[in-house]
Amino acid sequence: MRQRELATILGKNWLSLSALFIFALALGYLGVREFWRWWVINQEYQNIQEEIITLNSRSGELKEELADLSRPELMEKEARARLNLKREGEAVLIVVSDDNFPKENFLKAETGGLFAPLKSAFIEGLNNPESVWFNLNNWKTYLFP
Repeated sequence: MRQRELATILGKNWLSLSALFIFALALGYLGVREFWRWWVINQEYQNIQEEIITLNSRSGELKEELADLSRPELMEKEARARLNLKREGEAVLIVVSDDNFPKENFLKAETGGLFAPLKSAFIEGLNNPESVWFNLNNWKTYLFP
């Protein structure tokens, strides 16, 4: 008997119950969406706070460096290092590292001698897609693999 009464009640009120269910789903969706927005904004706020802390510490370091550079002896040291300045009567020694040293050895005879510029131009032509030599080289590799 109890099941029949429940079935008749549900049969009469199915429209209002389904509307109530849809309303609950919509409220749940909106709540989850707003929570997600709040969480993303909170994470962004924390990242910005961390960035502010790092920038403030960097600003303090730069202020200390500026205060140090206002001393005349450090100004002179920086001018010597960056602008290659020297005092009268001083000699400047320039040290070249392996990274800045030229790759070619101009003292040996294997550098190509008289035809070295022509050889380098030909090799550049082989690597340049707009060059005739590049096109001929492609045909050669196509026809004679």
